Amino acid sequence: MKQKTSSRVDLNALLSKLDSYIELVIKTQQRIQMADGKNMYSLDLLSMAVSNRAIRVIQGFIQATESSNMLVSLPLVRLHIDTLLRWYATTLVEHPHELAKLILSGSKLKDVKDREEKKLTDSYLVGCYSNYFSQLKTVYEKTSGYIHLSQSHMTAPVYSVESEGTITWMLSRGHKNDSSVHAGKVESTLCMIEITEHIIHLLDHWAEQKNSVNGEVVHKTDKRE
Repeated sequence: MKQKTSSRVDLNALLSKLDSYIELVIKTQQRIQMADGKNMYSLDLLSMAVSNRAIRVIQGFIQATESSNMLVSLPLVRLHIDTLLRWYATTLVEHPHELAKLILSGSKLKDVKDREEKKLTDSYLVGCYSNYFSQLKTVYEKTSGYIHLSQSHMTAPVYSVESEGTITWMLSRGHKNDSSVHAGKVESTLCMIEITEHIIHLLDHWAEQKNSVNGEVVHKTDKRE
């Protein structure tokens, strides 16, 4: 994650901005539900799951960040990326409603191919979406290290390393609160803000498509009575 950070950045202001996006997610989901005369499609059901997960992850991230629990907040960044990628995948396939059904049924996305006959693996989706979000690959790779027990978890308890090789460990309910931790909080919060903006943009795109004449033929093939 290489977002611009500074010890002078107001973390509380950033967290407040991120929190305000929850209302935007809700309003965008409401637009989706009201579009096309309130008709319901498989993508609508998936969009509800996307919106709900995004809201819950944002809430959890804010709480973890405020308590300096970065071993919890950083995996949540990775989960937020997962939400973005799975919703983005529906824009790459010939039959998005069918893909929505597959995702909701728990099927593996990596076994599905897009219009270019490319499998929808995480690495492929990250590569494709990096055209819109230049730092995505870096953020994805760094936060993935916090999902499984790894080196990231080994270094977290290290409080200090002295010149003679003495290592001080610390186990606590929170995290050491120094400038590097503050910078990490700012960096991860900026990432969460950007990911959320992309999620909202893609959700809004579906709301527009659902209401459009051009999208009517495609999307009404999977209308739920």
